[in-house]
Amino acid sequence: KLQEYIKDNTEILDVTLDYIFEMATFQSIYCQVYAKLCKYLNGIYGESIKSQILQKCKERFRTHKKLEACDEEDEYDLFCRVMKQKKMFVGMFNLVSYLYVVDMVDNVVIDKYLDLLISELNTNLNDETKNEYVECLKTLFINVHKKLKKDIGTQEFNVYVDNIKQLSVNKKFNNRDKFKFMDILELLD
Repeated sequence: KLQEYIKDNTEILDVTLDYIFEMATFQSIYCQVYAKLCKYLNGIYGESIKSQILQKCKERFRTHKKLEACDEEDEYDLFCRVMKQKKMFVGMFNLVSYLYVVDMVDNVVIDKYLDLLISELNTNLNDETKNEYVECLKTLFINVHKKLKKDIGTQEFNVYVDNIKQLSVNKKFNNRDKFKFMDILELLD
């Protein structure tokens, strides 16, 4: 039905991809389904689908503003906006990981995202942003660790394990983040 609706109209295809991206990042529980839908569309309409989705991910990462720290005294609307922004940011990484699982992107893309997150975590970020990046790192590893290890080999994969070990003992992370790192390491063993 979707194929009948889109036909050869690139404008409708672009709007459809925008909608898929927004829904996939907002409802990340369905990212696996959205990734399969993207792969299906990629098979019909070509590599432009893959490049458009990855471009949307790059734009989301670039324009992502560091989340403001909110406490309970802050305005409820601000709190909701910040939580939605965080959820969609983590959802973006979830979508990329499932695109990798369905062989729509290769391990080079995943390597770039992992390297980016690890390098950002080694900089001076505020606590909320650190927590968000750790959550993204955990999401990526949960979804791709088996396939990534097989694709890049044990030796290269162990570089990520070593990086996570270093982050897990770094004093600049709170206990909550350290536990997430420990969850990742337990998963990778």
